[in-house]
Amino acid sequence: MKVRKRDLNDMLKFNPKILEFHFSDSDLNLELNEKFEQKLIVHCYEYFERKLLDIVSLKETNQVHSKEKSIELIQKAIDKTISLNENFTGKPTLIVHPGGYSLNESTTSDIEKMQNMIVES
Repeated sequence: MKVRKRDLNDMLKFNPKILEFHFSDSDLNLELNEKFEQKLIVHCYEYFERKLLDIVSLKETNQVHSKEKSIELIQKAIDKTISLNENFTGKPTLIVHPGGYSLNESTTSDIEKMQNMIVES
């Protein structure tokens, strides 16, 4: 069941098997003081500080973080997921969107670069 901290107690009334948190950049400060019998799933933020995360970014723009910054921010989400999972059962799952979005057509060369970058990441 998809939850945010503010509606967690209401959602627990439905006895879900999993709790899926959709992270925003503010959720890096999320603290949970109770134990849960559910499995944890975290849906990593796609935007951070109004910029898109993109691990296949060919360059940073005013709308897209660089590959390096995107990986750094995803690592923070991984670390937070591991920390939060101390309050849950089983292994956590983290859902990450790799990026590669564009409103402009990409060249074959750029597509190949991005495909290689995702493998490296």
